[in-house]
Amino acid sequence: MRVMGLMSGTSLDAIDAAVVDIEVRGQTLEVTLVGWTEVPWPEELRERVGGWPDPAAIVTVGDIAAASM
Repeated sequence: MRVMGLMSGTSLDAIDAAVVDIEVRGQTLEVTLVGWTEVPWPEELRERVGGWPDPAAIVTVGDIAAASM
C-alpha cells in the first residue's frame, strides 16, 4: 500500500510531505520511503495563522478553510 502523509510543525515554516510503501511481511510491517519534500508556507498565510494562538484572535471558518487548502 502506498501512503502519503502531510504535516506542518509549530514553526509554520513549511508543509512536509512523505510518500511511503507499506507491506505486511509475516507479523511485521515493512515501510520503505519513496520520497519526501517540503513546500514553504506563503508568507501572508504564515503570518495570519501564526497569530491564532492569541486568545484575543478572531479566527473565522473561512480562515480555517483557507489554511487547510
